[in-house]
Amino acid sequence: ADDAVTAAKIADAVGLGKILQVQSSIAQSRTTGSGTTYADAGFSDTITCSATSSKVLVIANFNFGVDNNNQSVTSVSLKQRLLRSNDGFSSDSNQIYATTSFSNFPENSGMDFIIAGTTAMVTVDSPSSTSALTYKVQVRSNFNSGDLWEVGTDLGDSEFGARGFTLIEIGA
Repeated sequence: ADDAVTAAKIADAVGLGKILQVQSSIAQSRTTGSGTTYADAGFSDTITCSATSSKVLVIANFNFGVDNNNQSVTSVSLKQRLLRSNDGFSSDSNQIYATTSFSNFPENSGMDFIIAGTTAMVTVDSPSSTSALTYKVQVRSNFNSGDLWEVGTDLGDSEFGARGFTLIEIGA
């Protein structure tokens, strides 16, 4: 008990945050698409902060696959971004994180190939809002308009990889 009290005093003294709430969601399904225009990856989550000074630790994770669809190309790439909105994405959407998965096969142009992996996006957001905040992931092919992508990749036997969010409100 003394260790917990001491840790709490140290956290208060140096201004470390306190966890105020945790929100999480998981989807067991698959979203597919193609092209170089961003599309929703099929999962989102919402949290309402208790103060404008709160921060949100955002963790988004998902399985993905990208297929070059037998095009005469030497690479496949999936661009992934994390967005936040306080009005259901009707007018504003703030990109708060982005990443790319990439594979290159320069000696075999036109060969059919697929990349697959898992993405974990982890960032601390400072939304300065007490409105409901919705976070979502969008994906697109980075280079080739004919690339096929999927999020929540089929693992076999009609099972799909989990994809989801954990949103943690951190107060001062």
